[in-house]
Amino acid sequence: MLDELKRAFEQAQQQPNEAQHDLAQRILDWIAEQRDEREWGAIISSPAGQETLERLAAEAREEIAQAKTRDLSNLL
Repeated sequence: MLDELKRAFEQAQQQPNEAQHDLAQRILDWIAEQRDEREWGAIISSPAGQETLERLAAEAREEIAQAKTRDLSNLL
């Protein structure tokens, strides 16, 4: 473990329980987000993921060409 992280945990231990709970939840959420990002990256970069993205892009282009879509820019 990095010295900075050890110091952070040492200081966190001195905080009230509620603050420790909040910090722990933030850290766990961050770790889960990082894991999800890695998994999503692996899925998208895989051959099957690339095929799916290409198929979805082709479907979207076809729907645009057939005027099956509508402009949503005025909703923003």
